[in-house]
Amino acid sequence: MDFASEPDLGVPNPLKLFDNISTPHLVKISMIKKVFEDCLGNCWFSESGLPNIRAIESQMLSAIVGWDFAREETGMVGERVINLARMFNLKRGLKAEDDLDLGPRLLEAPIAGLGKGHSIKPHLKQMVEDYYTEMGWEKITGIPIRSTLEKLGLGELAESGNKQK
Repeated sequence: MDFASEPDLGVPNPLKLFDNISTPHLVKISMIKKVFEDCLGNCWFSESGLPNIRAIESQMLSAIVGWDFAREETGMVGERVINLARMFNLKRGLKAEDDLDLGPRLLEAPIAGLGKGHSIKPHLKQMVEDYYTEMGWEKITGIPIRSTLEKLGLGELAESGNKQK
């Protein structure tokens, strides 16, 4: 069984399951797309795998709000929202350890189905650290680094301090 393709995300063909190496990157790019679609109020299930959907969404948004909204900006919006949420949660006490705190059911290998015999547990810590790196966050703490925040126009968040309590 494979993951669905996402041509707009540079994933033209379905991917194999249980690939803990490419998963952090795929989580990043799919989250950015999905968060942008959430901002639009669109159902991302209905838009999954559609070629050129990001261009269509940017044209739609341009028509609605009356300004030019480039396809490339869709990713910037999604990434900005993810980083804002991360900073909000860090300021309220979230720690990197919390990202590893999954219930036992999610860490155990399923006894049947496609996931039978495959557990995420041995790979989870490395995959989370790789995801942090993909997002432009500090690899161990998950705190967005200054250059990431500045790239997204959120540099003032780095100035206000992003220390965990």
